[in-house]
Amino acid sequence: MNEGVASDRTRGGRIGSRLRRLKSLASGRAMDLGILPYRQIVTREPETWNAEYATDGLDHYAGLPLLSRSTLLLGYLDYLGGSPEVLEIGCGVGLLRERMERSSFARYVGIDVSAVAIARAEALSDERTTFLVGELPPAEVGPFDVVVMSDVLQCVSDPARTLDSVRSSLRRGGALLTAISSHRGDGALHKLVEHRFERIDSVFARNEQKSFGWRVSMYRLPTDGSSRGSSLPGSGTSPRSPS
Repeated sequence: MNEGVASDRTRGGRIGSRLRRLKSLASGRAMDLGILPYRQIVTREPETWNAEYATDGLDHYAGLPLLSRSTLLLGYLDYLGGSPEVLEIGCGVGLLRERMERSSFARYVGIDVSAVAIARAEALSDERTTFLVGELPPAEVGPFDVVVMSDVLQCVSDPARTLDSVRSSLRRGGALLTAISSHRGDGALHKLVEHRFERIDSVFARNEQKSFGWRVSMYRLPTDGSSRGSSLPGSGTSPRSPS
């Protein structure tokens, strides 16, 4: 192969790479503006998640780079106070539940599509803690005062349906806590949430060592005719309403 042909191919590869990047940027912007529907960035079947958990491929979730994400979620949970009933969708092996030992809560239910992850999480089960396999809990398991979704919405095929299910599982005035990884088109996800919930607080956390970050937010389920300061009812001591 002569040098001219090799140079042309290299140049063509660079142009193709730039075009793909521009297409990805344009697609993300179009999703943010609502021109295109949101497209999930992680497409894994339960069997894939099972294989990852079975080989310890996701043990990095417990590592230092992801600590800020769970710390912020726990901070919001502690702010709500009281003894809420908590549902975590996409609980994995129960890392958040393990870190809730110092938090006050009446009941915790964790659900995940990976049976392998739930089998590991079962070690944390007690009279207040239950783990289930699935995408969403059956209606009879609820209702809840707080729902937590950490890096889940970008992984589900229909985030709008998932959020509608969350709405129906929350008590009146209940809180939704989310962490959404930064990615192209994430603005579309935030809009889906804010169309259904009232945003109370939101922070951006970035790990400079790994160059990734999240928007971690606290939302409230709107109540017709109620003020932002209304209480969060629960079966135990009600948490205060986010305000």
